[in-house]
Amino acid sequence: MTEIEISFASKDLAESSQLARELRDKLRSEGVPDKAMSIERGQSAAMNAGEILHLAYELAEHIVQPATFAVHVAVLAKSIYGLCRKGHSGVSIKIGPTILHLSAGEIDASKIEEIRKAVLGAVNVSGNA
Repeated sequence: MTEIEISFASKDLAESSQLARELRDKLRSEGVPDKAMSIERGQSAAMNAGEILHLAYELAEHIVQPATFAVHVAVLAKSIYGLCRKGHSGVSIKIGPTILHLSAGEIDASKIEEIRKAVLGAVNVSGNA
């Protein structure tokens, strides 16, 4: 199963945790099933020790249609962009063995497109969402 870990790199750990919870809530409101997501306290210095949002995307893919899943991934990427801009935060995203670290200054549309493609590629879903 491909799991994705997302944490926000903010100066304040409480804010990092809040951003992770906001992302979970946004994905939930877009129909991503609760059983495909969990929030855990970070333990790795590389992930900033704030809360980490875990996504089990293969599980989510089996619950929803592939086209809907691709839309969920687009919402994920757009939400990460919005939350990073709102919190002036960077983000760390671990997709299988790949880790993407983006500072607040690196968050732009092209990087968010990279995230979207990486998530879709990790679970072998194609489509233009």
